[in-house]
Amino acid sequence: MTNRLRLPTLVPVAEIPEGKHVTWAEGFFDLVVVFAVTQVATLLGEHHQWWGLGQAFVILALVYRTWVLTSLQSNRLGNDSTWDRVTLFGVGLCCLLMAIAIPLAYESGGMQFAIAFWAARTLIWARFASHYQAKLTSSLGLSVFLIGPLIFVGALLPDGSREMVWALAALIDLSMVAFFGRQHELIHYDHSHLMERYGLFVLIAVGESIVDLSLPLARQATEIRPGELVAVAVCFVVTCLLWWTYFDHANAAITQALAGVREHVVFSRHLAYGHLGIIGGIVSIAVGFENMVGQPLARMTFTHLNLLYGGAILMLVAMTYLRWAMSRMVRAARVGAVVVLAVFLYVSLLLPGIVATGLLAAVLLVLVVMEKRWPRFATWGGTQLASTEG
Repeated sequence: MTNRLRLPTLVPVAEIPEGKHVTWAEGFFDLVVVFAVTQVATLLGEHHQWWGLGQAFVILALVYRTWVLTSLQSNRLGNDSTWDRVTLFGVGLCCLLMAIAIPLAYESGGMQFAIAFWAARTLIWARFASHYQAKLTSSLGLSVFLIGPLIFVGALLPDGSREMVWALAALIDLSMVAFFGRQHELIHYDHSHLMERYGLFVLIAVGESIVDLSLPLARQATEIRPGELVAVAVCFVVTCLLWWTYFDHANAAITQALAGVREHVVFSRHLAYGHLGIIGGIVSIAVGFENMVGQPLARMTFTHLNLLYGGAILMLVAMTYLRWAMSRMVRAARVGAVVVLAVFLYVSLLLPGIVATGLLAAVLLVLVVMEKRWPRFATWGGTQLASTEG
């Protein structure tokens, strides 16, 4: 018997029904992911120096990739059958155990995180293997027999070594998206379902920003002052503009690009990588909110401004990258907004936190208005889907 990779039997696109939507079971699973994202924000809030930022993004990348694999399994294999639900709930339990361990993942919770992570990847692979034969060097096989063991071995190591091993595992896990991307050239995905899933994860991150801007006052033992309520309102405006920036432009553009003849290019590299940057940027902004709302008239430290402005810059850069990768178009307004935010990052060192957040809101508002009223002026480049990888 040969050990060659056996890709799914190809089915003509015309025979695959379009218009599949997120199931209730997937929505239930996403509730666990909400908690996981909250725990990542907690980890980042407690360790927001550069090394802490790296730690949080490694954990976020591992959680995100697990969610992506689960969503792809549901998109390609799932018919909301009993086994689909059992697998989804099993992965959900593993993700819940991972989430509980996240704040202490680099301390006493490392082994719990590692075992739960490995179990989640094994369940996803087992469900796929029940439909298709795949050798161990496939992307799903490596996630079980390479990434899982690396995370487990890292949990046995002391803190410094654990961080390096887990960072290596996350890097390999993410690089497999590009390395095995050509497999997706032969697979048809339901575009509407896929974009609903990615859009829901973005909503999860946006929801986390609302939680983080509200918690400082909800937990406050003293009387809430008017200035603090204004700070909450300013943060909420920023959150609304983040939602607008993604859902009014990016989501629709991605959906259109996914309908192209080279959909594997969009998915394998650009869609997965771009959304990781978008989600990571929103989570960073959320942590910046939490620091500012408690002391709106105090100056923010450079570290906290990096979370606030850096998160917005990361999100806009990721969205610009997605647009360029899919259609060779550059959102000029977004490039300009990134430059302005980079300047305001340093100017805001001299300003109260609420004013710095207000400047962020102003930049995002101008961006939204420009793209809505003058779309041609706000865009450079062609209009066709990219026909080559890159």
